Amino acid sequence: MAKDLTAQAAVGGSLHAWAASFETRAQLDRAVDAFEAAARRVVPQGPVREFLLGRWLGHSLHPALTDLPLAGWTAASFLDVFGSVEDRPAAERLLVFALIATIPTAAAGLSEWTTTERGARRVGIAHASLNGTAALLYASSLAARRKNRHGAATALGVIGGLVALASSYLGGHLSLELGAGVSSAPQQAQEPG
Repeated sequence: MAKDLTAQAAVGGSLHAWAASFETRAQLDRAVDAFEAAARRVVPQGPVREFLLGRWLGHSLHPALTDLPLAGWTAASFLDVFGSVEDRPAAERLLVFALIATIPTAAAGLSEWTTTERGARRVGIAHASLNGTAALLYASSLAARRKNRHGAATALGVIGGLVALASSYLGGHLSLELGAGVSSAPQQAQEPG
């Protein structure tokens, strides 16, 4: 039992070190600066940005939206691997849904990214790059399905899922370790004690 916990701690420590390593990678600063300029054009200050930050919701919108593409991609891959030929149309519809859901999810993430500091922005660039890669793999999976290349579609989807999993870990690091999105919601008043 203690040996298992030690192994788990080693894996967790390695993953944490990997995620944290992006915070200090100055070579990402050119990408951060370019992304920042694009973000100002795509989600300028105003009501759309406030909506995407989730101020109306009481907490950050991005984490809630991530469930949509991730669920669609995961369910499609599950049907590909464990389903039958009859499940292929459902898997394709799930992929279409998930790819469409990436648009508001990415917009909310970009809005949240603009509220972070330099180290978190570097992690965010890696997170966004992995998410973009996952979306491209799933879009390629969709294209392969439409050419009746189910084996390739399945492989692309599974690889996309693994990339999305790595990206999700970085997203968790952004929120839980660096506080991204934590302050984008209004603070609740403390009741007198």
